[in-house]
Amino acid sequence: MGKQKKKPHPMTYYIMINKANGNYFVNKSTNPIVSVRHHFHRAQNPERADYNSDFYKDIRQYGLDGFDISYSLEVPEWIEQRAHYMPAIEGLTIEQMRGHHDPMVDWHSPKEATPYA
Repeated sequence: MGKQKKKPHPMTYYIMINKANGNYFVNKSTNPIVSVRHHFHRAQNPERADYNSDFYKDIRQYGLDGFDISYSLEVPEWIEQRAHYMPAIEGLTIEQMRGHHDPMVDWHSPKEATPYA
């Protein structure tokens, strides 16, 4: 009997919404919980070229509790650009951004996916 192949993880979108200003970051990963954790660690490293980016400045200023972090198998229709820290979308609430208005989007509880769990 040969080695069993691992079942590939599906690509999952992760959305990090700054609760204070509504700015958001969206990307996708096969392991989004680890990807989110990496953002919080990278934000603390002054050696990184992107250390002074708005995204990492906000992570340092607001911390984990300052972000609403959600995961989805589908990309929400309101996404303008992926892998960039984008300004808040006027008139769109965090609940709408998280997809609660769309029962077809498979969101996970942010409590299940705390980056430092």
